[in-house]
Amino acid sequence: MFQLNRKSTTTAAENSAAEIRESLISAASQLKVKPILSMSDLRNRNFHPDPSLQKAAEDVNGVLLYDGSLLTPQPLDRRITAIKRIAEEAGVAITSFPAMPDIIRILQSEASSDNSHDAPPSNPEGIDEEELESSSAARCLAEYVSDAFLKNASDIHIEIRKNKTFIKYRVLSKLRVIDSVSRGVGLAIANVAFRVFSTENYNIKEIKKGSFDINTESGKHRLRINNQPAAQGADVVMRFLSNDEETALPTLAELGYGRLHQYLLTESIRANNGIILFSGPTGSGKTTSIASVMAMIPSARKKYTIEDPVEKIIPDTTQIQITVDAENDEEFARKFDQTQRSLMRQDPDVVMVGEVRDLSVANVILKLSTTGHLALGTIHTNSALSTLTRLNDLGVSFARMAAPGTLNLLVFQRLIGELCPACKVSYTDVSASHPYVSDPKNQYAKQRVDEALPVLLKEQTSTLYTHNPAGCDVCNGEGYSKCTVISEITQVDNALREFIAAGDLAGAETYLKTIGWESIADHCLHLVRLGLADPYDADELVGPFSATNHFEKFNYNNARKTLSKHLNTTKKALTIVGDIA
Repeated sequence: MFQLNRKSTTTAAENSAAEIRESLISAASQLKVKPILSMSDLRNRNFHPDPSLQKAAEDVNGVLLYDGSLLTPQPLDRRITAIKRIAEEAGVAITSFPAMPDIIRILQSEASSDNSHDAPPSNPEGIDEEELESSSAARCLAEYVSDAFLKNASDIHIEIRKNKTFIKYRVLSKLRVIDSVSRGVGLAIANVAFRVFSTENYNIKEIKKGSFDINTESGKHRLRINNQPAAQGADVVMRFLSNDEETALPTLAELGYGRLHQYLLTESIRANNGIILFSGPTGSGKTTSIASVMAMIPSARKKYTIEDPVEKIIPDTTQIQITVDAENDEEFARKFDQTQRSLMRQDPDVVMVGEVRDLSVANVILKLSTTGHLALGTIHTNSALSTLTRLNDLGVSFARMAAPGTLNLLVFQRLIGELCPACKVSYTDVSASHPYVSDPKNQYAKQRVDEALPVLLKEQTSTLYTHNPAGCDVCNGEGYSKCTVISEITQVDNALREFIAAGDLAGAETYLKTIGWESIADHCLHLVRLGLADPYDADELVGPFSATNHFEKFNYNNARKTLSKHLNTTKKALTIVGDIA
């Protein structure tokens, strides 16, 4: 009898659970969301830090997660509208998800345990550091760092806006949206990154920088962090740095430098004085390249670096970090000059000064080169020769740059994705659904590239490939195997110094082309010819590729013919604003 009653009770409970599941599935269909029927359906178990919102969630027997997900077995309850209104006033966008009661009980128990000692409040600026260190914000930060590392990201972007925060990773030099959470969550993550890990006071309205170490499931990682205020919030960018351990730096060949460029770099570091400048935009691999070159210099020569902060650990090198407030340029210049003066008494042979970002640093690297030292540095420019323009903008005269023994080598580089050999697609088989082809803004560019490649590559187009948008297991769905360097390197010889002294950079480029110098576009086209780089990627990165040089002489009549040809080919009615043809 007892056994029979027990069985009946169990059956009734099972029937009740099945009914609840069906009810939740039906509600999820109405709300157009996914029901949470098991713990495996949860994207995360990080709880929202605002206790007042959590209290409101309890009114519908629910729990509020970090990303604004309200999990409740009562997803159609009218009170949820009021909860959403309260949340909106706090800058939190809520989405309700139907969830099984047993899952809610587990999560409420975990949330209660967290909130009893370590959950961050809605105003993260006022929380105690020890609480933050073990809070949901700290765990959320660690999860993003670990995930970004496993995806081979170089940077993590936290874009805090009026009502949302967007999480983005830079993978293979391209920025990708990974997640979106509430503004409050973004603020809490930024706050814990600065205040707890980098021990810097955080204010969303202030430019701020720092660096920190963090332990995650994928290991211990070191990151540089920077906060830039924006109109509706701020951008927080974190970049992966080397751990405080010596690891093998890539060779020039592994980075992607061609044989001629390897020769020029190898020969340049044999000099006892002069300057080697690496240039390129942010994220172009300059730091890795200059560290690899420094590692090539024999340990018999005393090597120093002055950095802000130290990014790559270089063997047999004394690395000095200068840390000052992000906006205090005068203090940075003073410390930099003080460090440089001290180094002169340390018997250096080679000094790498990190980034040349103002006249004070430029003067230091020039002084080093003219006092019997080999000096290296990085600078932000858009070509090798524009390094000269940038230095002149900082206040360095062309005459000083042209002095013998000053500038040795100007290196400009960028990164391009190398196609996955297992899934790359033949250039002749690209479908209309390919993301580049289907994007309306590329409609004219594709035609231009298709017409230009046979001319530029002298009909050697049978080996051309583009990336596979779907990717494969080999490349983890990316379509690319890795990033590789494309570069142009300018050896500063006596003839070139005459052009520099006169400030004639157009004449300098013309001279270089007469002696076999190749631009970054030439290097990129070589990779395209070999089937290693996507021609569409190449055009976006170093183009525009054209059968006639757009920059030497732009022909408006040819442009009109191209537009007419495109219209006849696609049979589309396009309205071109401002076209008076």
